[in-house]
Amino acid sequence: MSPTSYTSSDLPTSYAPPSSSQAPTEPYFSKAKKRPQRPSVSNGSSGIIPTLFSTTNAPFTPSSTGPSLSSIRSPSPHYHRPITTHPYSPTTSLFERVTAFLSPSSSSTTPLTRSRTLSAPLRSESPDSPEYRSSRPRKRRKRDRWIHTLVQGWGFNKRSAWRSFFVFLVVLFLLWRWVWEVQFEFSVFRKQWIRKEVLDLSHPQIDLAATCFAPSSLAASSTPSKWNTSLSTHTPSHISLSSTISLTHQHDCFAYSSTLQPSPLVPLVKTYYHTYWRADLLPFQERQAWTVKSFLATQSKDHSVLIIWSNGDLEALSPIVRDLLLTYPGRFEVRRVNVGELARGTALEGRWELLLGPGGLPGGVGRTDKRAWIDGDLVRLLVLWNFGGIWTDMDIIFVRDLHVLMEDEWVTQWDCYDKPYQSLNGALLHFHSHSPYLCTFLTLISLSPPPKPASTTWGSRLYLKAFRRLIDQEIVPFQVLPWCFADPRNCRTDKRVPDPFLVNPGWWGGRRWKEGGEEELRRTLNWREDRGVFTLHLHNQWAKDFPVGGWVRKLLLEPMDEYLDGLALKEREGEGLVLRFKEEEGEDEEALVEARG
Repeated sequence: MSPTSYTSSDLPTSYAPPSSSQAPTEPYFSKAKKRPQRPSVSNGSSGIIPTLFSTTNAPFTPSSTGPSLSSIRSPSPHYHRPITTHPYSPTTSLFERVTAFLSPSSSSTTPLTRSRTLSAPLRSESPDSPEYRSSRPRKRRKRDRWIHTLVQGWGFNKRSAWRSFFVFLVVLFLLWRWVWEVQFEFSVFRKQWIRKEVLDLSHPQIDLAATCFAPSSLAASSTPSKWNTSLSTHTPSHISLSSTISLTHQHDCFAYSSTLQPSPLVPLVKTYYHTYWRADLLPFQERQAWTVKSFLATQSKDHSVLIIWSNGDLEALSPIVRDLLLTYPGRFEVRRVNVGELARGTALEGRWELLLGPGGLPGGVGRTDKRAWIDGDLVRLLVLWNFGGIWTDMDIIFVRDLHVLMEDEWVTQWDCYDKPYQSLNGALLHFHSHSPYLCTFLTLISLSPPPKPASTTWGSRLYLKAFRRLIDQEIVPFQVLPWCFADPRNCRTDKRVPDPFLVNPGWWGGRRWKEGGEEELRRTLNWREDRGVFTLHLHNQWAKDFPVGGWVRKLLLEPMDEYLDGLALKEREGEGLVLRFKEEEGEDEEALVEARG
């Protein structure tokens, strides 16, 4: 075909060019397809292509007024062909298709397309011009780096505004955290439970002055040790257990515990230490043996005896218990629990619905649960009522001698947060035998419904009930040890000892572990010089063990074990010297008898 002649067969049959007088009716970007369309043409001299559409195959003769055919360039590669003209065109409406199908005059070759006018700004002849480049479809940049993902697209739009706002909040929070100290404490309690269990002092009704604190009850004690005379006369103790303000600042509580030292005015007396282990839950292994070893290494040898109460025969079940009994005779005992016998003479005597619970049998530990909380809370009160002394849980490591604390009767503070409804803990207790405070605890149990399994109804909640009733009836309450004395872990991370199940904390006391933090912690747990806190509460966690090389083994357990081995060696050497001395004395007496004879 000649470059200067075109026929209508070479052109699209469905393309209907607008006249020169027809104005554009649609924008440059079509609504049907969001792509640039072919620019419209006209017969005017300003057009690129003159009117060359004809229904015949007559050759085309260029107009003298229009541009030469040599100036007409080939279609752009971005040129989109006109819409196809078949009945299934996507631009044909359903109504038009149905009408054309039903119309007898319609032909299958008749295109069913919408009449539309393609109009757009004219392109420049040069493809390098800004107008031509701006009409091309844009390509998204490839985001090959994370920085592109962060900064690409930042501008005055909604997405970049949210992104800028988020970054601003992060920077603001970091600056605020650097300057300010953030403290959060969140607890949820039912108001009905608060009114019934804490605030209501009329239920159950109990007159402590006429029962547990009656003069006749106090006079029935055989020895003065069963009732603290300093409390009855309102005179201060020689050793003050609690400070005048709350010890909430960093290491204040640890430093205050070091100020409590033995006084010559308070003589040492023989004290029984009691603990409890359920043989049916877990076997007695090395983890439990550390409680016994720490007791033997820190408590007074001539004034301390540890008794482990259990529902089974620990001596027959555990070889570790047998070895400890043989190695340290006189300082360590094992006994069976019988709540029926221990409850004699108390308000719980004969109350089997409370002592045993459903399915319980007389002669054992009574009511139990899977965590040994209910039976443990009851056994500690009954044991202290009968024998007096100090109660300690099995998940405690002794650090200091507790005889300096035995001038008063006390429970321990739960944590450093001073919670209003759970402020007292019974992991470490001290009461005299037949103490009126123990009488108050047992009386409240007898007047209350049975507890729920795995609850602190006979523990922390009971101590708070008794404490509020004592002060409400103008009776001097029992003492409360500061939180760090018995549980130095139960506080914020910057005020507590590290996790005992970690190797090294990395940072403690405001110093790195290898740059003074270890020595600072050693002074806080200085069991050799009897300074610092008194015990380390582990809060059960029986599935965990102290890691080899960890700070607990390095600062406490291994030195205590070496100390006990040295004591055992000295005792064996001393026994050998005694036997040798007796043998020598016997030989001298025999020689003297022979000489006299």
